[in-house]
Amino acid sequence: MSGHLNGCQAKFQEKVPKAAYYHCASHQPNLAISKSSTVPDICCMLSYLKAVGDFFKYYPKRQLHLETTVSKVNVQRKSLGVTEVSPHKVRLMCETRWVERHTILVEFAEMHEPIVNCFETISRNSSREWNAKSVTKANELLKAILSDQFIAAFQTNLYFFVYTKPLSCLLQCSTQDILTAYKEVDVAKRVLKDIRADSSNEYDKVYVSMCTMAKLHGMEELTVPRTCSGQSLRSNIEVENPKTYWRCTTSIPFLDHLIAELSTRFSQLNQQAIKGLRLLPCNLTTLTDGEVAELYKRFHQDLPAAEAFEQEVKLQIEKWKLFPTQLPDNICETLQQANDKLYPNICTLLKLLLVIPVTTASVERGNSSLKYIKSELRTTMLQDRLNALILLFIH
Repeated sequence: MSGHLNGCQAKFQEKVPKAAYYHCASHQPNLAISKSSTVPDICCMLSYLKAVGDFFKYYPKRQLHLETTVSKVNVQRKSLGVTEVSPHKVRLMCETRWVERHTILVEFAEMHEPIVNCFETISRNSSREWNAKSVTKANELLKAILSDQFIAAFQTNLYFFVYTKPLSCLLQCSTQDILTAYKEVDVAKRVLKDIRADSSNEYDKVYVSMCTMAKLHGMEELTVPRTCSGQSLRSNIEVENPKTYWRCTTSIPFLDHLIAELSTRFSQLNQQAIKGLRLLPCNLTTLTDGEVAELYKRFHQDLPAAEAFEQEVKLQIEKWKLFPTQLPDNICETLQQANDKLYPNICTLLKLLLVIPVTTASVERGNSSLKYIKSELRTTMLQDRLNALILLFIH
């Protein structure tokens, strides 16, 4: 899609040279998180979570045994007056929608105790009802999800995903304009940078969650793996305690990767859009003559009275000087308060900026819903009914 030589972008611009390419903003956080998850401990943890989903998904007997284990755990918790486990099916790790991965992390945190108990029962196989494949795999996964590396990576990922999930959901809204979308991204980046600057105090919450998860299964505290100065394929940091070790080897690298990816991917917003947004009343005081000339050069063919564009900008600046405390900071409010007869060029330019596609999630949602509506049993459905059913299904 984004190829500037032979991709879809290039083919569009052959026909319409002024058509600017914008990457889907709701997909960008997914890519940023995906690249951030290449930290070795995080990557291994996610692969084990995927293996846990595979272990239960395609085997009804294993799934039924997990449900029985959840019931037993809830009976024990109820007698102790502890919050019961909400029963969930262990879902597969989604490869594309990283928002779903956060949901899977939350569900796994809730189901961690029943899953561990289930693996212990299968690996012991005292009833002789499990085959060798199930016993071997359960024993392997049990050791993996009780390891210090898994617990540290899991709680780190679970904690910092909280800051990116609302952003991903927000950017999928079809009513977002480009300015509001990128403002929210800047807010998320600033928060993550503040956490990074004060990582010692912020990490206390993560480490408490790690220790709680470890103690749930009889582990007194997290330990530091054996270090070796000649080993370069793993972290060999000499530290005084486990808390410092896991902060330096897992949490800080993951947070650094996440901040860098968000900064890189969202810094490449199309320059014409950024300069066009300088016409908003809240930005007019910093608008320069050079930027006005660049905007004219870019959009003059689309303007209804291009020869009066510079004069309109000056009038707009003087107008909003009279209302310094009522300056709109988004395109919709500006258009509602603007007079398209007095400022036809500015209104036209803002309308062009308003239709910049922030996300393609709505289009993809329609495509993914088609298979549920247009099935083999409905091959004679006409277009009007198909359109209506898809809209009902989506909304």
